[in-house]
Amino acid sequence: MSSAARDLAETLAMFVAALLLGAAVISLAAALGLDPQYYGAASQAFFLAYTLLLIRALKGRPRDYGFTMTRERIIEALLVSLAVSTPLTYAATILAGGEKTPVELPENPLLMLALTLAVAPICEEAFFRGLLEGHLLLKGRRRLAIALPAALFSLTHAIPFSQASPQLLLLVLLTALVLGLIAGYYRAETSSLTPSIIAHAAFNLTGYLAALLTA
Repeated sequence: MSSAARDLAETLAMFVAALLLGAAVISLAAALGLDPQYYGAASQAFFLAYTLLLIRALKGRPRDYGFTMTRERIIEALLVSLAVSTPLTYAATILAGGEKTPVELPENPLLMLALTLAVAPICEEAFFRGLLEGHLLLKGRRRLAIALPAALFSLTHAIPFSQASPQLLLLVLLTALVLGLIAGYYRAETSSLTPSIIAHAAFNLTGYLAALLTA
């Protein structure tokens, strides 16, 4: 096996393991009778814990996987993300034709806001741009490091939206892919997760505001 194929296989293995273990976490939460509106929080907490444990198992330093603060390009990441996510969100709202999301969302508005703007951006970026992209960056695979986690991030959205209309599903996958590429670019450029978290939160913010306006 070539080194490139090995690096790809290792990254995919980490991703698949996370999906399987994450599904087990949700199943356990259901078995324990946890309110479904908290499933998202449980899933996000798992992503973060899995990332940190695997980095430790790989004997890596957290800063090598983007766990370091920076002010570099965060305003740029915010503005670019808002500029890109706004038309995508508007298009999704129009083409969805008022279709309700099939995803189970928290009824508590404060919990919803926390998950949307803080918990999900931090935990998902830690996994996709921290662990997966970081692993490939350390192997010198810059292009693959940006593209592959973005594609995998988009793919994960196909599961909760599997019952949505083809139009909504396509727009969700496209938006997630674009977000992944933007976040991945800034992660690679700055060696920090800070801009990618900001970019992720900006995308989620436009979606959250669109949901409020069309409710």
